[in-house]
Amino acid sequence: MYSLANILNAFVTTQGQYELLRFLAGVGLAGELGAAVTMVAESLNKDDRGYATTLVATLGMVGSLCAALVGKYFAWNIANITGSKIKKF
Repeated sequence: MYSLANILNAFVTTQGQYELLRFLAGVGLAGELGAAVTMVAESLNKDDRGYATTLVATLGMVGSLCAALVGKYFAWNIANITGSKIKKF
């Protein structure tokens, strides 16, 4: 949902379309983060869970920094597509 909404967001023509797709992208991102943290926490023993979930959150912040760099050097619609493709990997 996150990737699809961001890709479609590169082709919007109205503010309403933009708002709707950003909302859907946010819902998709929230679901993805919750699933990722749960998967990491459940796959490790109790002593390592805290470190692993901290790593997931830290890598998310690094992703935000990378997104800022992409946004600085590319047009907004190209940045949306780039971020969506990177997120899939």
